Amino acid sequence: MIFEAHYSKSRLLGLAALALLFILFGLWIITRDADFLSDPRGRSAGVLFFLADMFNVEVATIGRIFGGFAVLLGALTALPIYHGMTATGAAIRVDEQGVLIKRRADTPILWSNIAVISPVSFGNNQLVKFKLIDAAASPARNNGGPFSFLVNRKEAVLTLQGTDGKGDALLAAIHHHAPAHLKH
Repeated sequence: MIFEAHYSKSRLLGLAALALLFILFGLWIITRDADFLSDPRGRSAGVLFFLADMFNVEVATIGRIFGGFAVLLGALTALPIYHGMTATGAAIRVDEQGVLIKRRADTPILWSNIAVISPVSFGNNQLVKFKLIDAAASPARNNGGPFSFLVNRKEAVLTLQGTDGKGDALLAAIHHHAPAHLKH
C-alpha cells in the first residue's frame, strides 16, 4: 500500500489569501496615524492600551509593532506556499521504504530509523509526529534559516495542510507498513 499526497493548488491559494490578508492588515496598522491608534473609542483600544501601559510606550508604537509582526508572519507563510505552488511530484509519500516529506528532505525517513509514530489531531488538522532513533541517519535540510537552532532534528512532523491527502489514508498506509511503531 502506497500513500502519496501532492500539493493542492486550490488549498494553497486559500492559504496564500490568508497570508496576503495578514500582510495587508499589518500594512494597514503600520500606516495608520497616531491619533487613530490612540483613540480609546477606536477598534484598537483594549489590548493595545494594556500593552502600552505595561511597557510604558505610546499606543501607536505597540500598534506598529503588531503591524510589523503581522507583515512578517504573512511573508514567512507565503514562502512555503510559493514553493508548494511551483513544486512537482509527491509532497508526501509513504511506502515500504519509509516516509518521504519533501518539505523536510529529498530522502525518506526509513522505517528502521523511526522509534515512535504519534498521530495528533486538532480541529480539522491532522499531524503525524515521528521520533527518530538517529537524527544523522535522516538528515533534514536547514528549513529554519537563522532559527535552525529551534528545529528539533530528533523529531519530524508531517502535516497534510496544503495537499490533496486524506488523514485516514495516511494513517492506513503507516499502519500497513509500520504497525509496531504506531502509538494510538
